[in-house]
Amino acid sequence: MAVLGIMASLASCNQSQKTEQKAKSSLEQYMEENGRFDTSMQRTSSDSTAVITMTTQFLDMLSKDNLEGALDMLYDANDDELLPISQERRQQLQKVFKTFPVLSYKIDGFDFYSDDDSQVRYTYHFMEGTAENIPTTTTGVLNFYRRDGKWYLSVPKEKTESL
Repeated sequence: MAVLGIMASLASCNQSQKTEQKAKSSLEQYMEENGRFDTSMQRTSSDSTAVITMTTQFLDMLSKDNLEGALDMLYDANDDELLPISQERRQQLQKVFKTFPVLSYKIDGFDFYSDDDSQVRYTYHFMEGTAENIPTTTTGVLNFYRRDGKWYLSVPKEKTESL
């Protein structure tokens, strides 16, 4: 009887290992097929801390009407180069954040796909009070790029309308 119990336990462990290997294989396969995940990217808690800190600083500046300070934090990715946002881009973003000011915010989550494709998602309140049938919150995404161990903040160009 004890032998049967041991055999059942071993079979169960073996099945569990196969399931873990299959799940891992499926995740690795998804990552390879998706192309968005860089499995060689080193991710540490200091990366998470840096990105969340920058996001908080950016959104805090916006919520305190320091639009210029917030915009000074932004970079655009051009090929392999990161440059401060252009004057034209700055004016576009000024218009967006003046129309939809950040009154309060909540960081919803973040994803590290690669050094050139990481993001933080947030929700923010842009209107005082509550209005019937009028939304008072919206969502936004900030992109992050890492160069030589340092993170740079960017706003997706194609999503400027939905900051």
